[in-house]
Amino acid sequence: MLRSVLLPCALLAVAASSTRATAQNPVLTEVYGQGVHAFFGRDYPKAYEYFTTAIDQGIQDPRAYYFRGLTASATGRETEAEVDYQAGAEMEAKGSFGGSVGYSLARIQGTCRLDIERFRREARVKYAADAAARSRARYEQLQRDGAPAASREMASPPPARRPTPPPIPPAAVNPFADDDVLAPGTPQVQARDALEGTMTDPFGAEPAPGTAPAGPATAPPADDPFGSPPADDPFGTPAPGTESDPFADPFG
Repeated sequence: MLRSVLLPCALLAVAASSTRATAQNPVLTEVYGQGVHAFFGRDYPKAYEYFTTAIDQGIQDPRAYYFRGLTASATGRETEAEVDYQAGAEMEAKGSFGGSVGYSLARIQGTCRLDIERFRREARVKYAADAAARSRARYEQLQRDGAPAASREMASPPPARRPTPPPIPPAAVNPFADDDVLAPGTPQVQARDALEGTMTDPFGAEPAPGTAPAGPATAPPADDPFGSPPADDPFGTPAPGTESDPFADPFG
């Protein structure tokens, strides 16, 4: 019963091969398909034999390595499984297989699938680093050989784009800072107290004896109405001996 259920799934996985896989030797592709059928049928010894035959005959399909590794893991040979996982991941990173690999591994879950994905990720990173190193080596070789500038520009990798730093805001000016030094050309503070020296204390200390008080001396005006009356003042005091009788008859 189980074999009858797994058979259509195995055939579906074989049919999901990429264009590159189908374009290679059809005999090796058929052998790989028989191995997948035996794997899902839990006939691990037969599946391992099919995958080994396809790999030894030079099949260029990473799925053959992945499934042989899964077969080895199912029989407790984890070291052999990791070797096949790594070989399949390196072949996949260097080639172009579209989404056929991921589609074929869709039914594989659990620890084995996590191990395969780890090797696939590491292989992609390593291949990208190797490609960058080869590009730099080629560029340096062109420089040593004196290649034309156009060739060096084509071989040189594009320069890394540096992010533009944000503008630096101007320093804030503290209007309450006690700073006597101002920038050249700025207004200078002449006096902090606008009334400095304009007012005197009326209750200050008296001047020392023998010193004149501050301020200019003022002389009484010559025409003081309250001063001594002139000689011909009609209302002034009469001279001695010339007083008149206040009771005398003014009409004599």
